[in-house]
Order: sequence, then C-alpha cells, then structure tokens
Amino acid sequence: MGKIASLVLYLSVFCLSSALFGYGVYRKNKVMKWAGIIPPLLLASLRYGVGTDYGTYELLFNQFSRGSLADYLQDSSSAEPGFYILVQISNFLTGDSAPMFAIAAALSLIFFYLGLNRYNIKHPALVYFLYLMVLFPMTLNLVRQGIAVSIVFYALSFFIERDFKKYLVFMIIAGLFHMSAFILLPVYFLNRLTKTKYENVYLTFLPKLATVAGCILIFIPFFSSLVMQMPAFSKYGMYTVNAGEGANYTLLLQIAILISGIILIRRLINDSNRKLYTTIIIFATLEVVFGTIGYSSTFIKRIGLYFSIFGFMLLAESTGVLKNWGGKVLSSCFVIGYGIVYFMIAYCILGQSDLFPYTLIVGGLK
Repeated sequence: MGKIASLVLYLSVFCLSSALFGYGVYRKNKVMKWAGIIPPLLLASLRYGVGTDYGTYELLFNQFSRGSLADYLQDSSSAEPGFYILVQISNFLTGDSAPMFAIAAALSLIFFYLGLNRYNIKHPALVYFLYLMVLFPMTLNLVRQGIAVSIVFYALSFFIERDFKKYLVFMIIAGLFHMSAFILLPVYFLNRLTKTKYENVYLTFLPKLATVAGCILIFIPFFSSLVMQMPAFSKYGMYTVNAGEGANYTLLLQIAILISGIILIRRLINDSNRKLYTTIIIFATLEVVFGTIGYSSTFIKRIGLYFSIFGFMLLAESTGVLKNWGGKVLSSCFVIGYGIVYFMIAYCILGQSDLFPYTLIVGGLK
C-alpha cells in the first residue's frame, strides 16, 4: 500500500471510529460507543511490519513461545510478565504473533475507553479523537507501554476519588506490562494539591503546583539514575542516551496547550468540577515537566506519555469557554484540525513510529 493510500486509510479509520464514538456520546448509546473502538482495533490487528519495534516483538514472541516458563524466569528482564502471558495466549490460539498484537491493541483501547468514561468531562468525543490521532499510532510501536498508558489512565481516575486501593491495584497491573508504571505510584499523593479553601482555586493551587513541578525538574534526573541501576529497570538503559530531535517539537505544543488551557479553563471551574479540572491541570503539567527533562533522557520522556491524555483533555475542555453555537463549532474544528495536522506531520512526514506504508497481513504473508 502506497504512502498516500496509507494516509487515507489511517485518517478514514480514525475519523470513522471517532464519528461512531461521538454519535454514541450524543445519543447516550453504549453500543455505538463500544463500536467506535472496532475500526482502530482491526487496523492494529491486521497490520504486518508496521511500527518500529514490530520485528522486535516478533522476536520476543518466538523466544517466549518456544521456551518454557523456567527459561522465561531465568531471563525475565527482557519483558514483563503481562507481555509473557499475552505471548502464551497468542501461541495457544494460533501459534503465531497475530493475536498478541490484536489483544495488546484491544487492551489499550478498552482501558482508555473505560478510563474516559470515569472522567466526567464535557467533550469526551474530542478527547477520543485526539487519542486516536496523537497517541494510539504510537502504541503500534510501543506496544507494551501503550497498554500500560491506558491502564494508568484508568488508575488515575481513582486519584480524584482518593481511592488508593483501586489506584494501587491498577497501577500494579499496568506495571505488569511496563515496569516504568511503578515509578508513578507516589503520584497519588499529589491529590493534596486539589484541596483549597479559597474561592479562587488558582490562588493556592498554582503556586503549590509550580513548587512541585520545580522539585521534579531538579530531582527526577538523579532519581532516574538510581532507578536505572536496579536490575528490573536496567533494560531501559538504552533509552537514557538521548531523546533526539525528532519529537521534541511537540514540547512547544504541550507548553502552549498547558498555558492556554490553564487560562481558559479557569472560567469553567466551580465547586462541582474543581477536583476534576485541577487534576487535569496537574497531570498536563507533569507531561510538560517530563517532556522537558526528556531532552536528555528518552526514558524520562516516555514517562511523560502516561500523562499525555490529560493534555488532550485540557485542550478539549477549554473549548467549553465558547458558549454560542458558532463558537463551539469553530473551537471543535480547531481541535480536530490540530489532531489531523499533528498526525500528518509527526507520523506521515517525519516518519515517527514507522507507520508508513501500512501493510495488511493476509494468511501470515505481506
């Protein structure tokens, strides 16, 4: 499939999926919302050789499917237990890696969907569209972390409710697919930042958030060096060399979204949504913080992926400041345009994650 045909396929699948999901949101129809995840699931399941690490995952599949459990336990540092289980399920079902990629995509989409339903936001369809255009394509490359990102997104919904037990359970499950998720366990205690007795929530919230962000900027590089010395995390050592320049331009976009979002969303904050919106701002800020440190360490930059969905949420919810019909349409078109342009530049032009050309797998052949 040529590059133009591949681009049309990706955009068509993501737009169809978003339309189904959006219609389900509008009609409050759960069946239609669930149907929305089918197109991208098929896209991810039926691909061959698409994604930078596709070949690496095939090698891991061959290694784990042919070896015994004892062999895996002797060399468990090469992949997490959750991925090992996916390999065994895939090997049992068909004897090849196709179900492994399909199940991984399903887990990413399902946990994102479940998480999105738990955040009481006003524009979930726009967030879903941005997820498909910006983050989901990356999961075709970062398969294990793609699963972990969605599970962490679901786990962080319990941050708002201050339900530590459920938060801990799902963070552990996320860590079974990518060990880096365990680093985020202390994030739960940032929920204290959402408490304020002042009517102007920004009066105390933003100074405290800025202080926390500054501390993270200072201490995370040292903490990262210590973590990389642990056997369980040593396999991520390849990420600490340099983040490269390919994706760093996105940091400017993230900063612009964060600043404009904080300014705009202030007009929407009230007693009923205070915890939700301050939580979104906290995690969108962490995305920028980890992205900034990520200039010197790709491993730290990839930690920022766990918070990337909150940047989408901040951008989408900011459109709520425009109350008239024309303003709503214009702001929604801006968000949609942002998603499409981002996909075309990052994945089609710059070639991130090696998504082009898209190749369909038919009977195990290209």
